Amino acid sequence: MTAAPMRNTRPVYAVSSLLALFAGFLCYYFFRDSNLIFYNIFNINITHNNLNLSHNFFLDFVRYNLCDGLWLLSGILLLRFIWFGSPRTAHYYIISFICVALLLEFLQIIKNFPGTFDRGDVFTMVIFALLEQCIYFFARRKGLAVSGIAALALLCAGCATTVSFQVQRPPTLNTLGIQRLAVMPFTTTDNSPLQRQAAAWLTNESLTRIQATNHFTLINAAEVERVRRTNGNVEALADALFGGQVVSLTVRNSSRELSYKDKEGNIVPYTLYEREVEMAFNYTLTRTRDGSMIGPVNKSVTTNEFNENRAELRTPEVMVQSLVQQGLAGLARDVAPYMATERRSLMSETSKDKVVKQRAKEAHALVKAGSYKSAQNAFLNIYQDTGSFPAGYNIALLIEVQGDLEGAVAFLQQVYNDTGNPQAAAEISRLQRAIANAGLLEAYKGNLSQRDKVIALMVETLPSAMPGNPRVALINNSQNEKETAEIIINGIIDGLVKKNITVVDRNNRALVEMERSYQYSGNVSDDEMVSLGHEAGVNAFVLVAITGSGGLRRLSVQMLDVERNTILYQSPQTDEMNL
Repeated sequence: MTAAPMRNTRPVYAVSSLLALFAGFLCYYFFRDSNLIFYNIFNINITHNNLNLSHNFFLDFVRYNLCDGLWLLSGILLLRFIWFGSPRTAHYYIISFICVALLLEFLQIIKNFPGTFDRGDVFTMVIFALLEQCIYFFARRKGLAVSGIAALALLCAGCATTVSFQVQRPPTLNTLGIQRLAVMPFTTTDNSPLQRQAAAWLTNESLTRIQATNHFTLINAAEVERVRRTNGNVEALADALFGGQVVSLTVRNSSRELSYKDKEGNIVPYTLYEREVEMAFNYTLTRTRDGSMIGPVNKSVTTNEFNENRAELRTPEVMVQSLVQQGLAGLARDVAPYMATERRSLMSETSKDKVVKQRAKEAHALVKAGSYKSAQNAFLNIYQDTGSFPAGYNIALLIEVQGDLEGAVAFLQQVYNDTGNPQAAAEISRLQRAIANAGLLEAYKGNLSQRDKVIALMVETLPSAMPGNPRVALINNSQNEKETAEIIINGIIDGLVKKNITVVDRNNRALVEMERSYQYSGNVSDDEMVSLGHEAGVNAFVLVAITGSGGLRRLSVQMLDVERNTILYQSPQTDEMNL
């Protein structure tokens, strides 16, 4: 029963064998030097290629192991082609071929046997052999040719209707409330020249990438250091400090003695030099308000390259620079909101009804044409007529693409109630996470620091408690952190002026004298306050102070009526006033 469907498969094995062989050769040609065994077998003298790739698991797999798996696969497919009419015989030959291939690999452990033993090669060959066997027996049992399965997969991928749309995502790290950011110099662990240079490159590249986000107001690191030296208040300058450390930086140089055959069959020895550079570093943000840390983010990056001429290897400095670029590739996404492209596939109609399938096909065509609203209506008609889950799923997806996440959730909930399909429940959970992210992004758009939130609250609250025709003066009566209090007062003044409220210049002699009295005695008598108020021409004083310390600091604001010497407003002792 399985022979007929498999009859036209034989040429596919031959073509697939050649493709696997060619792919393995390309891996050697682009990623490897003239290795002894491969070039000896074919007596090839070829210019050695040095395509420099970063050093990581996947690229090492492509460079060193993939070709062995592809060549083993090529041999297996070739045997299936040769013994196509006798599967049992082919099976024996394939088992023998795999055993010989693995034996040759293990023999490379012996010192004088050509080649280099690599456990990765063994692992790759075993995996390729097992996958080929699984696919072959699955295809025979299902009465399908391997080529038919591959063609069907390609057909489905090619015919699936997909939509692409831009979404904004919150950063990996919680940087809410950070507006003013200072990028501080990276530090080192051993103070070697190369580490110091790496630290400088990391600092400059971090500054460039953070600046490119356009999300922060960058504060000069030198100004932060100046404030620190004078025991000043860094918080008055920046909301957070970005910094990091080079944890380790290692340069390894090695060489291997190899050889190849030239056109005359002569063994030509050569030395292959390798340079590997590995760097580990981290970065973190520290809030100046309370010293809390965001992070750290730890990075470990490696790069290496090979060349027959030691002098042509890149210098360690150049390689470190490439590692800096590689290691900081995700920095912007760590600290600031970013745009990403999502690609989603619509579901194909599963109904056997030809009319329904044609209507779904027309709806898919509208999606491909970009007419999302029309496509949504077309799918809605199908869903109302048939209760088709694919149609309901596609409607919700199109609602989401048009930016209505809540609408998509509401419709999917209806679909779930109608059909009970668990995929609808999974999509509802995904969309609810997207809605939560959207709420978080709204907070990032404002990106107000806690201090700015308190300032905004006072600007909104104070006017309603002021006397008629208000002329107010703001007094700094804080006994500690007077610089921060000054910043808050200036922010409140700016907000009140924008509301057309008269605020008396703080350089007024009477106000300067009043602040001086608060500074020395911590209090001003009622008679003195009335007298100074009349002299300054104000009818209300707003006294601003900071109480507590560290993460327990709170803004205290009190507004006094000059004529009646009564309290017009007293700020609440609640978390909304925390700094």
